[in-house]
Amino acid sequence: MEYVLKTKEEIDRLQTQNNSDGYSVATELEGFTFSDNSTVLDIGCGAGTLTEYLLSNFNIQSHACDLVEDHVEFCKEKFKNKSTVFQHDILEAPTKEKYDYIVMRYVPHHLGEEMFIRAAKNMKASLNIDGQLVIIDIDGMFRNLGTVNKELRGYIDTLVEKFSGDFLIGRKIASILNGLNFGCIRNNIQLVDLGLNQRELEVEQMKERFRLASDGLVQIFQDEKKNRRFTELFIEELEQETTSYHVTKFIVSAVNS
Repeated sequence: MEYVLKTKEEIDRLQTQNNSDGYSVATELEGFTFSDNSTVLDIGCGAGTLTEYLLSNFNIQSHACDLVEDHVEFCKEKFKNKSTVFQHDILEAPTKEKYDYIVMRYVPHHLGEEMFIRAAKNMKASLNIDGQLVIIDIDGMFRNLGTVNKELRGYIDTLVEKFSGDFLIGRKIASILNGLNFGCIRNNIQLVDLGLNQRELEVEQMKERFRLASDGLVQIFQDEKKNRRFTELFIEELEQETTSYHVTKFIVSAVNS
């Protein structure tokens, strides 16, 4: 299942997702500061949610990059000359410039462990000495739905097993960075309850995720009918007020020592 922000519809979805307290950048970076006039790179900028927050709250030299050209063009138009936006594949090479801070948000679970290690090595090479890396990701998506429906659990197991990324990578990030000789590693863990106060928005978000990722889901389940059945069961369960659903966020910071 490949899930990459490629369309204006997905940009719209991410902007709507940002309205949920469960996906608040401010909460994720609470208590975190960026030095005045420091250079900060947002890798995988997507719809520009993180860059927008950084520009609004810190006096920084903002930079942002993404693999997908449409994202780059969207953010260039959104930020105009407030941020330097460029296309780059961090899996292939370090950036040409070095930065005081690099932030990556909600990207590692799409990459999987092996590809994230490659990206982290190149991010390390893109940092100044004593520069800081901040990784934000979600752990436990889909698996943390509290369903007793055995048919649905079977579909979830298949999805998690065959997903090209890693829905549980969040808990591994600190260990991966330690293995790459980063220093001063801090691991802030936040449990996000997508319960009653967040449920309506999360249901709509999940419907859009499934719709935009339908081709990849069909490949995973190897059947369009099974994909529709999984989607129906998951949404029905998520709509139940008594069904618990949560994700765990890992906000990991480390220093390029």
